[in-house]
Amino acid sequence: MNRLLAFVILSSSLLACRSTGDASGPQFRVEGAVARPGAHHWHEDLTAFDALTIAGPARTDANLARAELVRTCDGREQRIAIDFERMQSLGDTSSNVLLCAGDVLVVPAR
Repeated sequence: MNRLLAFVILSSSLLACRSTGDASGPQFRVEGAVARPGAHHWHEDLTAFDALTIAGPARTDANLARAELVRTCDGREQRIAIDFERMQSLGDTSSNVLLCAGDVLVVPAR
């Protein structure tokens, strides 16, 4: 049974998050240029930066300015740009969105 958990306002659009997971509880995934890719335990208030920290550190070849959060809502895939370099260098947290259970953070290599 899906349960409405949170709403995230991003770029003037409202994105609904629904609970997903297996017997071990709700999860999110991190893929790409990180030290510990794969599934990780999700919890409320988990942000994109938190997810990177859990799966990190980022590898030296990571392109932190071009990360993406992939979210599937009602069968429709949404891709949200995440710029970790801007977060770290300028303190700009505008792309530090809340993760939903089932989200996939992709950190590409350069």
